[in-house]
Amino acid sequence: MTKSAIAVAAVVATAGATQALSIEVANETIPTQNTDIGPLNFSFDEFGALGLGPLAVLTGVEIFLEGTISGNGTITNNSTEDLTAQLALDGEVSVSTNVSGLGTFELAKVLPTLSNGVVTLTQGQSDTVGPGSDTDNTTGNWTAGASVLDDTVIAEFAGNGTQSVSFLFDGEFNANASSTSGQTDTTITSTVQGAGSFRVVYIYEIIPTPGSAALLGVAGLAAARRRRA
Repeated sequence: MTKSAIAVAAVVATAGATQALSIEVANETIPTQNTDIGPLNFSFDEFGALGLGPLAVLTGVEIFLEGTISGNGTITNNSTEDLTAQLALDGEVSVSTNVSGLGTFELAKVLPTLSNGVVTLTQGQSDTVGPGSDTDNTTGNWTAGASVLDDTVIAEFAGNGTQSVSFLFDGEFNANASSTSGQTDTTITSTVQGAGSFRVVYIYEIIPTPGSAALLGVAGLAAARRRRA
């Protein structure tokens, strides 16, 4: 094979190659507030409405979901006698989205139990457990458990309209006293706040047409001829 033929083959091969690209179409952050949060409704463009051109082909959809919870528990001795008690704080958090009726994508986690151990409280004295906090996140292909290349799911996002999404945060901390002795005139309170976020990313490719590959091949041949001359 001559050098000019090799040059043309290289150009044509490059023209036919595709590269996976990505574009973020939704990025919503729900600031810290008292739970429960939602449902909050948002919308984002479908792939065809982004104006990427007729050669752009949607190949995947990713949803990134995160939830954060924080809080504490407090026990107060309201009696006139000393109180021996152990306060424990536990809870759970769940964050979910529902995208245009395709089903629910959910993150759920049971939080570890927090405790300061057994304490002795005099009249009016308090003991606080916390702040308890936990963050968990999950990332994955939003395909209802199937492959990201599932044509049925991809088609739901490939139109020229918009997709609607609902965001729901549900989190709680439970404060409980145990191993008490003495008077049981106590007040137990707990506070909890939550926050969350989600992003939607499209994965796509630009598929070159045979015509564009041929034009690049001709251009490469012309360049090779100019170099020989």
